[in-house]
Amino acid sequence: MTLLRPAAFMAAALFALPWVATVAWAAPPSSVLPPASAPPPAGGGPIGSAAPLARPAAAPGAAMPSPVPPTAETTAALPPPVEAGLTAATPEVPAVPRVVVTGDVAPSESDHDAVVGTWGVEVRPVITTLPVFSRRASTGCPLAPVASSTSTPTSPSMEVSDCPAIGVGMLGVRHWVNRNLGLNGGVALALGGGKQGDRLLDSYFGFGPAVGLSILLGNWRHLSVAASPGLSLVWFKAAGSAAATYVADLRADLEGELHFGFIGVPALSLGIKSGVALRLEKAADLTLWSAGVSGVTTPRGLVSDLTLRYYF
Repeated sequence: MTLLRPAAFMAAALFALPWVATVAWAAPPSSVLPPASAPPPAGGGPIGSAAPLARPAAAPGAAMPSPVPPTAETTAALPPPVEAGLTAATPEVPAVPRVVVTGDVAPSESDHDAVVGTWGVEVRPVITTLPVFSRRASTGCPLAPVASSTSTPTSPSMEVSDCPAIGVGMLGVRHWVNRNLGLNGGVALALGGGKQGDRLLDSYFGFGPAVGLSILLGNWRHLSVAASPGLSLVWFKAAGSAAATYVADLRADLEGELHFGFIGVPALSLGIKSGVALRLEKAADLTLWSAGVSGVTTPRGLVSDLTLRYYF
């Protein structure tokens, strides 16, 4: 029993020696360990771990760098830096081009839209059925030599061989207030007279206003179609002692206006009208009124009712 006790003690010591050595190797010496009252190390890590690197303090007013390294996506998404004291400029929005719907395959500006807001000057004849603008044959028209039984080569007979009626024209203007509405106005003026040898000829005078509207119905590249109601009145007097005559027209026309934009002159146009008219004509001893279709109804009307217009 005496021999077994030292042997058992030695065996227990040999068995516990590796565990004691392991614990002694892992534990730091007591001189290294901080006291119990000392503050925890910076970074909040466990005792004995390496402390993280401290960031340098940023200057006052300077932006802190992002902890995430920049990439291609973040760089493209960030706006450009703005210098101090300057405001970011608002990006310019590109102007949307105005597109006019026309009858062409490709939408484009038409000649009619080019003349909106301008003034068009036109000249058109005043058409009559009666010779209300005629002069007196005895004192208003010049004499012409005619062959007669009493005429001789030295003293030919002088008579009025031809005394045509005076052609009265209307000088008018058209102003397109906007794309769909135009205002029309005009004035007719006729003035004349003269002298043949010692023979005075009658002085004639004609005057009259005209007003109307134009409402756009259709618009193509070089052609526009409009409804043009209007009223005109022309008063004529062949001489001071002659009776006055006049012509009054109330019309509701459909007008086609062809612009010369196909040759580079959209301001120049030709207008052709056709519609319904109520007309009153009064001559010296005759009064005539009529209602019906007027304007271009015959090939001759293509010339007689043609309107030449130029926009300024």
